[in-house]
Amino acid sequence: MPQVSVTINGRRFRMACENGEEPRLMRLAEDLDARIAKLRARFGDIGDTRLPIMAALALADELSEMKEKLQRLQPEMRGTPQSTPHAYSDAMFNPALLLQRNSWAARAHSSNRSPRPHAAQPSPSS
Repeated sequence: MPQVSVTINGRRFRMACENGEEPRLMRLAEDLDARIAKLRARFGDIGDTRLPIMAALALADELSEMKEKLQRLQPEMRGTPQSTPHAYSDAMFNPALLLQRNSWAARAHSSNRSPRPHAAQPSPSS
């Protein structure tokens, strides 16, 4: 199992991950570190543990909002190729996938097309 060394809030951590997930883990750590830096710029240096906790709560809030948005979109997505429970459960744990599917659903809703970017469209019958 590969290990990645990341720096968050000025401290180095060695993290294990699955094969091929190293770049993703590094991006996630960089995102968290950037969030903590923004909080530090806004509130000052208020302690070693308080800033990471605030960043974690902000991330939990964003995730909660995305889950609520997904639940509101589920009725609209019924009947689309992605309306299986598996597709929704994947999106619940992957915010990037959730945002991508939300953007497809918004395009499909506004243009009355399939939400998948490469979905085959039925040809009109002659």
